Amino acid sequence: MNDNRTRIGERIKQLREAKGLDAKDLAQKAGLDAANLCRIEKGKSSVGLDILSNIADALGMKIDFVESSNVDMHYKFNAQTDPTDEQLEQLMKDAAAAVKAENMALKQKYESELAEQIKICREEAEKYGK
Repeated sequence: MNDNRTRIGERIKQLREAKGLDAKDLAQKAGLDAANLCRIEKGKSSVGLDILSNIADALGMKIDFVESSNVDMHYKFNAQTDPTDEQLEQLMKDAAAAVKAENMALKQKYESELAEQIKICREEAEKYGK
């Protein structure tokens, strides 16, 4: 459980810094005490759904930002804050990079699994003299 707190805290800090906010600014926007936000970012304090939602809103993100590795892919856009052309272009680049990274990870996983299966088949063939 502590690993999850640490991971979530690190993700919040990463996004906060990417947005150019200091802890005090984010805490104020999220309706939190700055010391509490610091404890959350260090993984020393668990964070409930309500607080996580407030932090996501303050960052202009969807609440699933915790699981995403890509900051720009989860910005919220709405009629009051339409994305600029530059934001859309960056979003497209980030999405393409994320897909490429995911594809590379899957390729490596499947190559590893295939190599293991080949090894097993060779061992079985040797075992039966084929």
